[in-house]
Amino acid sequence: MAWQDQLRPASFRGVAFQVTTSNGTFGRRVVLHEYPMRDRPFVEDLGRKARALRLEAVLIGSDYMARRDALIAALEAPGSGRLVHPYFGELQVSLDESGAQVTESTDHGGMARISFGMVESGDLVFPLAQIATADAVASAATEAEVAAANAFATDFDVRQVPAFSFESALASANAALDQVEAVIQVLPALGRGRDLTWSDLAALRPQLPALLRQPLELARRLQKLYASLRGGDDARTASRALAQMADFVRRLPSLPTTTVTRQRERANQDALIAQVHGAAAIERAHGLNDVAFVDHDSAQSLRDDVIAQLDAVANLTPHDELFQALSNLRAATLRDQQQRTMSLVRLRTYTPAQTLPALVLAYDLYLDPSGEQAIVDNNALTRPGFVPGGQPVAVPGGV
Repeated sequence: MAWQDQLRPASFRGVAFQVTTSNGTFGRRVVLHEYPMRDRPFVEDLGRKARALRLEAVLIGSDYMARRDALIAALEAPGSGRLVHPYFGELQVSLDESGAQVTESTDHGGMARISFGMVESGDLVFPLAQIATADAVASAATEAEVAAANAFATDFDVRQVPAFSFESALASANAALDQVEAVIQVLPALGRGRDLTWSDLAALRPQLPALLRQPLELARRLQKLYASLRGGDDARTASRALAQMADFVRRLPSLPTTTVTRQRERANQDALIAQVHGAAAIERAHGLNDVAFVDHDSAQSLRDDVIAQLDAVANLTPHDELFQALSNLRAATLRDQQQRTMSLVRLRTYTPAQTLPALVLAYDLYLDPSGEQAIVDNNALTRPGFVPGGQPVAVPGGV
């Protein structure tokens, strides 16, 4: 590929212009220490020097004045902005203190030259005293698990029920375990968590008849089962798996409530449904801190999904202790996620002109191929080698 083919159309804050010359200043900040009776000085490295660029922009054509005014307005706007540099790609920069110089003349009518300097711009970040929000989530999750188990033990009762009612409760419990098995069979990315869950599942099935008569212990065993999923190698996949646990309801028959016995049978089924929903929601909130996010948008989307699941469980429970515990977990989760995502990059929409690999697109956008995975994840690309041209894709780097 010729070097001319690699040049980008230059723009600042979306205002396009042509570039005749460009120069930049790069390096490191150092302090030179020279000591008596020592021939060689010590150089103290203080980090990379701020990258400074200077551009000679040209605006040509019958409408050059309108484009000149638009570029001046962009240069005078407060804060930093996105510069598309023809040689260095996209950069977040601010106009330097020398300002911009505009040159026009009647000898060269229909043209304006604008010379300006830019310096890379970062966020103003100071050290902060912070609460251990992840520990607060773990503590709130433990309290919610205890409250959920107590609520189940209060609502579920198979003592002195007919055999068909006991068999109905056993079938519902087995349906919950069938859902776990169905999910982990199709999610190999769970890795270690998948193996742990298989082990817990195998141990739990033969004990179900006895555990139905010990509802508190049954609730704890179900919580342990879901916690083993959360302990997997892929936290995002584990969260998706836990979200699917509620689907076991589709496996359950609709029970009548025509007699006292039938009402108890239905109450036991409802209690088991509430326990499964609650345990899955609590474990999702607990495991959210283990998900490695690369951008603000995907983090916020998953967080909102987890919060919605917690809210659904809280809104249906008649138990004050469980409602309060879920509310505390919700608040702790929101605080933790706010702290974790505040520095994450936001997404923007970009439409590639032609179909190309995600690796090439990452290099074109950032001059850094490591951005490939973020492009693949944010767009759920099944074929990373073929990002379709002419179609918008979500990429990191929103302004």
